[in-house]
Amino acid sequence: MPSDRENNTGRTIELGDLPLRYLLDVVPDQSPGGDPIVYEAHTRYDNVLGRALLPSGLGPFCRFREPSLPHLAGVMLFTVDGVPAYLQDVPDLNQAFNLRFGLIAPRQCYEGGDEQACRVNAEVLKAIREGQVVSLWFRATLNARQATVRALTRHRQAGGADPGWNLQVSQTLSKDAAP
Repeated sequence: MPSDRENNTGRTIELGDLPLRYLLDVVPDQSPGGDPIVYEAHTRYDNVLGRALLPSGLGPFCRFREPSLPHLAGVMLFTVDGVPAYLQDVPDLNQAFNLRFGLIAPRQCYEGGDEQACRVNAEVLKAIREGQVVSLWFRATLNARQATVRALTRHRQAGGADPGWNLQVSQTLSKDAAP
């Protein structure tokens, strides 16, 4: 699959029976030498309550953003070299991409924080460091949760593997009624 924005514009990818539109290739903030800027958020948190560090809380993490993304509910998909890696229903794509996954705050790394965001950000960084292309795809829908469950169910029925960064796919499908 082409890896640059120009070749992907207007393209769609389908997971199950859910078509998602290509939006961008993820490019983290970079040093003057072109390497991703890496940080460990947990080191900037004054853990006065003694909360446990989440399994993915160590990082390392990167910062990525795209302010022009729409503020729409729907289903977002990260792919790595065109292979589905993480599927999530989101109430606001802009906030999910920029503030949840693209910026790991120190508090997110500890118990009560956001294990998924920490894990996905670390996986994005790992893939990019390995020379892979991480792309963002999206489908706007007000029924995002139902669309996500249906897409995962149909994808599995067709013999597709679960997106690798979705560690709780079985729990997701068992909590929600299949279509």
